[in-house]
Amino acid sequence: MKPSFKHSTFVFFLLPTSVLAGGFHLPQAAYANLGTAGAGDGVYTGSAASIWSNPAINSFIEEDIFTVNGLVLGLSNKYYDYENAADNSGESGGLLGAAGIFYTQNLNEQWSAGLAVATIGGSALDYGHYWAGADQIVDVSLVTMQINPSLSYKVNDRFSIGAGVQANYGAIEGGMQGPMGRPIDLEAGTDWAFGYNLGMAYQWNEQTITGLSYRSKLEHEFSETISMVNQQGNYVVGLDSAAFARADISHELNSDLKLLGSITWTQWSDLQETPVSINGNNALTVERNWKDTWAYAVGVDYRLNAKTRLKLGISYETSPLDDAQYQTPDLPVDRQIRYSAGVSTIINTVPVDFFYEYADLGTPQIAQVDGLGSNLNGYFDMKAHFVGFAVSF
Repeated sequence: MKPSFKHSTFVFFLLPTSVLAGGFHLPQAAYANLGTAGAGDGVYTGSAASIWSNPAINSFIEEDIFTVNGLVLGLSNKYYDYENAADNSGESGGLLGAAGIFYTQNLNEQWSAGLAVATIGGSALDYGHYWAGADQIVDVSLVTMQINPSLSYKVNDRFSIGAGVQANYGAIEGGMQGPMGRPIDLEAGTDWAFGYNLGMAYQWNEQTITGLSYRSKLEHEFSETISMVNQQGNYVVGLDSAAFARADISHELNSDLKLLGSITWTQWSDLQETPVSINGNNALTVERNWKDTWAYAVGVDYRLNAKTRLKLGISYETSPLDDAQYQTPDLPVDRQIRYSAGVSTIINTVPVDFFYEYADLGTPQIAQVDGLGSNLNGYFDMKAHFVGFAVSF
């Protein structure tokens, strides 16, 4: 009898969907004020990257700026089984690179244009074949890249509005262990998704500026070949990225010190189901049980001397999932705490920024009761380290 995808692929398709939707965004690739954990990024005027957080801030950037961001991410993710230590996974994380380029230009006294191109999400996990959840996932990778042109209009000296178009490219592939140990491979699928972003900025006085911004939901649909031994089929799976809104503030306490803050709301509750089809048939609909999240970031920006500024920041984000029965091992989710530090300086008249960030991604609990394969009962230990730079011209 030929091997069948009928049941073995059910579990597999529960997995990559939450990488984009529930897990590992890379806002660090679009950080504007490096070292502040994203606090106040939507109202920062020292980098063109701020237009990704809020297109309206472009009206307050006095000069045309071209900014290049780059970073290296080291992700650590291990699974620990409550019942059998032999079922623990090895280190499933690794190194990832991310980058962004950003440009702002003043067209006239009222209008400004901007362009952001950045890697804003992704994951690369490889648990290996010898762990408790190998029949759910062996490896998975997802990369997304976004092109985001925008315009900003300065209503008056204090108030501006902005809008942009999101064109998001995604690529996904992965694999799992099928019946009788046969490997099942999900060949790389690619897709474009489109959305929009809006923003406004208001300068209350010379010391204080605030901003509000919104990014719409993005809906990807990936389709490619799924194969096991000598059998092949076609899969279609939807992956969505939730809409979110953020508020930013920057307050200059004195000539040397700025206080920064941000609050971000992400509408994960809008993503309750993930539809899956194989060979044109509706294989299943995955129930997600996600909820909205809130993220809070605070930071300081201190002028050490005429050429050097020091940055510190911390952020806390609530978990999109509080029921261990709905957890999946592609990228388990929990609350996140990020600690960041950075320095800005000038090298041969060129502004250069460096930062380091440590992300405590929590210890997500998993207690599956209907995995259609192995039922994982344990927890994940997750953390990440970021090292990056920015250069502005």
